[in-house]
Formats: sequence, structure tokens, C-alpha cells
Amino acid sequence: MLFLHRGVLYQHSFRLGTEIEEARKFDDLVFECTQGSKKVYRFLQAKHTQDEDNKKIGVGNLLTKDKSGEFGLAKYFVSYLKIKNNQDFADGNLKDFIICTNIDFDLDQSTARNTVKKLRVKTLGPNEEIEILVEVIDTSDVFFKDGGTRYKFSYIHNNMISVVQPAFESAVEEAMEELEEEIKKLQNKPDQNSKRKLERNQTWQREFGRMMNEGRLEDNIKEFFDKLVFAVNQPNEIKLADIIKSELGEQFNDIDRQNVYACFQEKMLDWLKEKGRRFLTHEDGREFFRKMKEEILEVVRKLVNSSIFPL
Repeated sequence: MLFLHRGVLYQHSFRLGTEIEEARKFDDLVFECTQGSKKVYRFLQAKHTQDEDNKKIGVGNLLTKDKSGEFGLAKYFVSYLKIKNNQDFADGNLKDFIICTNIDFDLDQSTARNTVKKLRVKTLGPNEEIEILVEVIDTSDVFFKDGGTRYKFSYIHNNMISVVQPAFESAVEEAMEELEEEIKKLQNKPDQNSKRKLERNQTWQREFGRMMNEGRLEDNIKEFFDKLVFAVNQPNEIKLADIIKSELGEQFNDIDRQNVYACFQEKMLDWLKEKGRRFLTHEDGREFFRKMKEEILEVVRKLVNSSIFPL
């Protein structure tokens, strides 16, 4: 909701999609806009937890091979490769891939004030003595101006590539095996959707194979880390609701913010269901807010009139 509202406020032209299948593990939100004369895509996956005071993202969370792990880098790398080799996004620049969460990294406090920070090193277990560095992103972003910190992985300052490469290679090989199975299932299906998926999967299988055979895995890992952003300590759902209420209150001249937000949330969900899983344009967004404002103001007028002239 915040992306849509700020998209309407700040962007001249954009398209926004949620639960877009082609975005794979970054399917929570796909934001397409024009910067200068170039089309730009931004991908976001939200990972919010209720236990934000006790949970932190550690080395083990990042290096896990478990696909159900919320912050495992290997599965996000495979999704990055699939998006990179998808014709649906070939007409633009893949600007960034954002993991947005309301918890923080488990940082070594000796580097807490530095621009380049170190995650706490484990002294025991499978990730013993592995060092991961993250670097603060200090550029402004209208979608991330409510606290928290954005980081990129600082692979040039240590051996991050060699640390993740075995797991990433394994993840790619496993993905190729899964693609082979999916291709077999799709080959004899006559419907257009199956044919489209077959062609897409064959492209991924072919491009993954070329990357591995031509020794380009490391280059792709570097590209991935150049575009991967971890937005940590972001507002939780309650704080996010307060931020949206505040922004809507400004737009609706401080008319009962709680009711405006409740109406906004209800109409937003109904609207998204009506639109289906397709991209929404800035025109769609402006029309949504125009209609919502008219309806809310009409409700307010009725309430005012009923209080002045009670039955």
C-alpha cells in the first residue's frame, strides 16, 4: 500500500505488480518506472516477524541451503538468474532486488559505527569463523525514508564470493534438475499457458547450462550482490499502518485518520482482487485515490448532516 501511495505522490509514471509469478522469490512487489529515458524494474520481498525484539539475521540464516529459510541467499540467487533471463523484464534495467524486514542483522558491535559492518562471527558449528561484511547504502529513497538501514553485501572487502560460491553452484545445479522435470511434464500439454512455461523453462535451463559451462558463475554472483539490498529494521506492520494513516491524513485534511485508513485498506484489497495479478499503472493509482477520496468525503458529509439534523 505504501509503494502505491508514494508511487502516485512521487512518480510521474509507474506500474506496480503484486504476487507476480515471473518474479519468483521476489514476487511480493514488482515496481516498474521510467528514469530518464530508461525503464527500470525494482523487486521486493517482505519478511516481517512478530518476534522482532529477539530475532536477528545471522551468518547461518544467510548461508542456509534450506529453501524454507527466509533469508537464504542461494535461493534468491536462483530467482535473480531466472528474472535476468526472462523476456518479461528484458526491456528494462533490473535496478535492485530488495529483502525488506523489520529485524536487524546480528552485527559485531565493534563495527557498529562503521560504514562497512561485520556480522557476528560464529566460533562453533558449520559456519565457524566465516566473516560476512555489509555496507550501508547512504543514498535517499522515497520508499525507505521511515527509519531502518539499507545494506549491500561488501564482497570486495573479503572472500564473500568464495564463501557462497559452492552453495550457489549447488542451488543452480538443483534448479536445472527441477527444470528438467518440469520440462518433461509440460512437453505434451497443448494449452498456451503450458507452452509458454515450457519455452520459459527451456530458456532458463539453456542459460544456466551456458553460465556453468563458460565459467560465468562468479561474474553472475558479483552482479547479484551489486543489486541485492537488505532493508533491515524497517517499520513493523503496526508502525507501517501509522505511517500510512499519517500520509493519508495529510491528503484528507486530517479527517478521522483511523477510519480513513480502514476504508483505504478495505478498498485497496478489493481493488487488487478486481484487477487480478496484473500490473497496475499510475493512472490506476490516481483513479483509485480519486474515487476513494470522493467516497470518504461523502461518508463524512452524511455523518456531519446526521449529527446536525438528527432523525
